[in-house]
Amino acid sequence: MKDFFGKKQSEDIFKLYDLSTNLESSDFTENIGEEIFKMNKSAYERSTYIPQGQIQIEMEDTLSAKLGNVLESDNDVNTSEEAIKRLNEAKKIYIKDRGKGGLIDEKKERLNRLERTLENSKSDEETLKLKEIKLNEINSQIKEQEEVRDRNQKLLSEKIEQDRKIAKLETYSAIVNKFNQTKETLDNMEKIINNKFPGGLEQIEEKIKTKQGEKDILQKQVKTHNKLSNIFLSLGVLLGIFSLILIFANLQKIIGIVGISITLIFTITVIILNKNKNSKNQNIKDLTKDIQTLEEDREEAKAQLNLFNSILQQYEATKNEKEIFERENNIEDLKKTNNAIEISETELKEKSIEINNKLDMLLDNKNQIKNQIEILENQIDENEYLETDIENLKEEIVNLNEKYGTLSKAEELLKTAKESFSSSYLQDMINGFNKYLKVIDNENMDTNVDINLDVKIDVNGMQKEIKYFSAGYKDLIYICMRFSLINALFKDESPFVVLDDPFVNLDEEKTKKALDVLNEFSREYQIIYFVCNESRI
Repeated sequence: MKDFFGKKQSEDIFKLYDLSTNLESSDFTENIGEEIFKMNKSAYERSTYIPQGQIQIEMEDTLSAKLGNVLESDNDVNTSEEAIKRLNEAKKIYIKDRGKGGLIDEKKERLNRLERTLENSKSDEETLKLKEIKLNEINSQIKEQEEVRDRNQKLLSEKIEQDRKIAKLETYSAIVNKFNQTKETLDNMEKIINNKFPGGLEQIEEKIKTKQGEKDILQKQVKTHNKLSNIFLSLGVLLGIFSLILIFANLQKIIGIVGISITLIFTITVIILNKNKNSKNQNIKDLTKDIQTLEEDREEAKAQLNLFNSILQQYEATKNEKEIFERENNIEDLKKTNNAIEISETELKEKSIEINNKLDMLLDNKNQIKNQIEILENQIDENEYLETDIENLKEEIVNLNEKYGTLSKAEELLKTAKESFSSSYLQDMINGFNKYLKVIDNENMDTNVDINLDVKIDVNGMQKEIKYFSAGYKDLIYICMRFSLINALFKDESPFVVLDDPFVNLDEEKTKKALDVLNEFSREYQIIYFVCNESRI
C-alpha cells in the first residue's frame, strides 16, 4: 500500500498492491481501515488510540455495533440510536413530549371546537330568529323616523318660504316708505321754490339783465355828464378869466360883460349837470343793490334747484326700485302672507339634525344586525356539514393514535432490542475488565458495568461511581476498561494499539501498576507506546 499526501485531503492519493503479484489491487479503498476493522475513524480512535488525558471511553453506536459483531458495511449509518431518535421525532409529529402540540392534539382541539360549534348551532338558529325580529323593529323605527324627518323638512321648507315672503314684504314696505318720503320731500321743495321764486330762475336772470342794462345806461350818462361838466367848467373858467381881463383893462367892457354872462350860463349848466349826475349815481347805487339782491336770490334759487334735482333723482330711483320690485314679485300674494308657523327656522334645523342622528344610529344598528344575521346564516349553513366533519375527524384521530401507537411500540421494541444487544457483549467486557483490574489489585473486587460502560465498584458494601475515586486510580480503572473494550471489539482481528504517553498523571506506584497491565495486554496485541520519560517505561 502506498499513500501520497497532498496539501489537502482531496489531493491525497491511495494505491494498494498485491504482494504476491506486485499488481495494483482493488480489494480495498482509501477507507481500508474502516473496511478491515468494521468501524469508522472516530470509533477506532476511541478504542485503539489512547492519547494523554483521554483514557476514558466515550461510547457510540458504531462501537456498540462493532461489539455486537453486526456491522456489515461502512454505509450502514442507520444505527440504533439514530433509529430511536428518528422514531422519537416522528412521534413528536403526533404528540409533543411536553405540553400540548402535535397533530393529535390539534385534531382533538379542532374536534372540541366543532362539537362546541355543533352544540351552539341550535342556539344560533334561535338567535337568528331574534335578530330578524329585531331587524323588523328597527326597520319600522327607521320608517317612522323618515316620516317625521319628511314632515319636519316640509315644515322647514314652508317656514323658509314664509320667512322669505315676510322678508320681501318688509323690504317692499321699506321701499314704499322711502318712495313716499322722497315724493313728499320733493313736493314740499317744489312748493317752496314756487312760492319764493314764482318766476323761477329765468325770471331772476331776466331782472338782473334788465337792472344791469339800466345801470349801464346810467353809468354812460354819468360819464357824458362828467365830460360836459368838465368842458363847461373849463370853458367857463377860461371865459370868465378872459372877460374879467377885458373889463378891468377897459378894453372891451361890453364883450367882457357878455363873456361874464356866458360864464354864468356855463356855471349854471355845470351845476345842473352835477345835480343830474348825482341823481343818476344814486340810481346806479340802487340798481347795484337790486342786482346784488337778485344775484343772491339767483344763487339761492340755484342751490334750491340743485337740492330739488337731487331729491328728484332720489325720487326717480325709489320709484324705479319700487316698480322693479313690483314687476318681479306678486305683491298681492306677499300681502296675504301671515306668520302661521310660529316655530323658528333654527329650532326646525336643530330638530332635523336630531332626527338625522337618530336615523344614523338606527341605520348603524340595522347594518350591524344585518351583518350578524349574515354571519349566523353562514354559520348555520356551515353547521349542516358539522356532523360529517366531526365523524371524519374522529376517524382521523383514531388513525393518528394507531400510527402513534405503532411508532411508540417500535421505539419500545428497538430500545429493548438495543439493551438486549448491548447485554450480549457486556459480559465479555466485564470479564476482560476484571482480568486487568486484578493485575492492579490482587484482591477480588465487586464491580458493576452497565451497557453505557459506566463502572461502579463495591467499597465496604457501597457501590461507588468512578468519580468518587482519585484521578490516578480513575486512570487505572479507565485503562483496564479500554483494554477490555479492545478485547471485546477485535476477536477476529489483531489491531495495533497506540499509546501516546497516557500515564503522565500517575505517580510511581500507579505507573508501575499501569505498566503491569500494559505488559499483560501486550501478550495478545502489538503496542506502540510513546513516552517522554524513562520513569514510565
